Amino acid sequence: MLEKTRLFEKTKRFAACDRILDSGIGELILSDPHIAQVVVDALLQFDGERYALIAWCVMPNHVHVVIEPFGDHLLSAIVKSWKAFSGAQINRMIGRSGRLWAPELF
Repeated sequence: MLEKTRLFEKTKRFAACDRILDSGIGELILSDPHIAQVVVDALLQFDGERYALIAWCVMPNHVHVVIEPFGDHLLSAIVKSWKAFSGAQINRMIGRSGRLWAPELF
């Protein structure tokens, strides 16, 4: 199904991927409140210092976040730090290793 989305323009591809994720496909690791809290804690860690956290929603298999980066803090670096911290914590909690998050961001 995701293969077909590569043919869409970027906006349509994003919307299609979002609908697929929102349908609950894949691992639902974040449906555990303790695991979801790790993500929320990571998002809140530098709120007001490196970025303004405007809104977020932790879904069972992905996360939506709206932020405003401050100064020289790049969105890509901020997201990378969230993924590194929360991925390591969550992997320890569930007894696994390897990549937890998709490598890209939308």
